[in-house]
Amino acid sequence: MQQPWSKRHKREFKGCQFSLSNSFAQPLSMPELIKLTKDRGDNKLLELYNNHDLEYVPNGGSNDLRQDIARVVYDNQLSAEHILVFPGGQVAIQTAALAFASNGVHSIVFTPGYQSTVESPEWAI
Repeated sequence: MQQPWSKRHKREFKGCQFSLSNSFAQPLSMPELIKLTKDRGDNKLLELYNNHDLEYVPNGGSNDLRQDIARVVYDNQLSAEHILVFPGGQVAIQTAALAFASNGVHSIVFTPGYQSTVESPEWAI
């Protein structure tokens, strides 16, 4: 039997030193992040880090983040006003289910899966 795709490629980062896209991602400590930032001479980022506030960002993502996504990902073909940022994949899936599913719409959900993902279509009814 062939090994599943997810197992074969789980640790393959395609040239990236760090991968935060997998559940086994191990984050760096704050001292490690600060050292990496100092080593590359990014004083502006260090200043932003040292002077940032701890307020909640608006629902849908902060405007500066959405502007950066519009610029970097969409080459400004899409404006920040048309971009939503979610705090995680489950919330995005739930929002999509609520937006697209309605009474009378047929939904297919694969299990096992996250409980919220499996139940999302039912919440839309």
